[in-house]
Amino acid sequence: MWEFPGGKIDPGEPPDAALRRELLEELGTEIRDSVPFMKLFHEYPDRTVSIEFFLVTAWDNEVRGLEGQQLEWVAVEELCGERLLPADLPVIEKLKSQ
Repeated sequence: MWEFPGGKIDPGEPPDAALRRELLEELGTEIRDSVPFMKLFHEYPDRTVSIEFFLVTAWDNEVRGLEGQQLEWVAVEELCGERLLPADLPVIEKLKSQ
């Protein structure tokens, strides 16, 4: 299944710092500008997760999968056809409404 890039926040780490660290580690990009987009809680059968989403509006370096992951740029209106993790579905709805 597809999901938005990201990862876990380290203890004591601010969410925007975690965003910068994770995207540098996973995609090789250095974030120049981002804004908080939404926060949600999602219940999986075995756990509940808290997720903070950001819109990244400017970055340096070409995006590439540094951990062997497949990457694909998809227009917002085409996201509903993708196989996405259930936690990402509210994000897609909010993106479409903007």
